Amino acid sequence: MAKNWEVEDALAEVVRAIQDGSSLSITGLEDGYKRRYRRDFQEQGNKDYSWPDAREHILKLAEMVGSLATTLCIYQAVEKGEPIPRTVDPFSAYVAGYIVKSLCGPGVWCMNYDYLEPGVLVSENVKSAVLKFKDFLETLFPSQPIGSPQ
Repeated sequence: MAKNWEVEDALAEVVRAIQDGSSLSITGLEDGYKRRYRRDFQEQGNKDYSWPDAREHILKLAEMVGSLATTLCIYQAVEKGEPIPRTVDPFSAYVAGYIVKSLCGPGVWCMNYDYLEPGVLVSENVKSAVLKFKDFLETLFPSQPIGSPQ
């Protein structure tokens, strides 16, 4: 089957969906998101996976990334007693994508999520918290495993 989509176009859609999910701006973070997802999308393009078939599910997950990034960013501001920023910070942006990667489930579109922004390290504490968050969601919504397409 011939590939009927372009990686960069799909990545641009993902970034737009992340922004749609965020009430804060992600300005300045777009290229980082594209770099982190590019490897997965390129690999799937080379294997003739269909972006049009996966698009709806992946864009919902991308909106979740935006929403979680906003939540994490606002939480930090509240905890520090600072004003809520207008733009998502790089750490919140990265961790939100990392969380959603764990919710993506078996599949091909968000398995690698590589490339860290300079100065952003994912500690074992973050990895542990992500697994606990996934368990929390699965406890709240036990009827369907997280990451399963509907």
